[in-house]
Amino acid sequence: MKDKYRKGDILTFSRGCYSDYHVIGLFNVLKDFSYTEKLIDWATAENLEFEYTDRRKYRSRGSKQKYLVIKGAGWECTEEFVSYMNRHGHIEDIDYFELHLEDYSDLEVPL
Repeated sequence: MKDKYRKGDILTFSRGCYSDYHVIGLFNVLKDFSYTEKLIDWATAENLEFEYTDRRKYRSRGSKQKYLVIKGAGWECTEEFVSYMNRHGHIEDIDYFELHLEDYSDLEVPL
């Protein structure tokens, strides 16, 4: 995952996996930022504890990777972080439309 975003980048946030995976909007980056630094800023502002760990991610096929873990940050925190980024002038919403083409194996487009 990319950590540094630059003014003019187009960004989307997502969360979940498999059946609960979803995208949380589309955003224009208004000023350069480091994702990790902004997560730490947000966690500090919200009085959340965080730590770095070398735990293995189950999808990483054995490779080691460092993680920033924000303790007690449940699924609702994703939207709160996005709101924090918007309020602090790092991103702005972009109007967009979704064209959903397929559910499982067939391409189905409503007419």
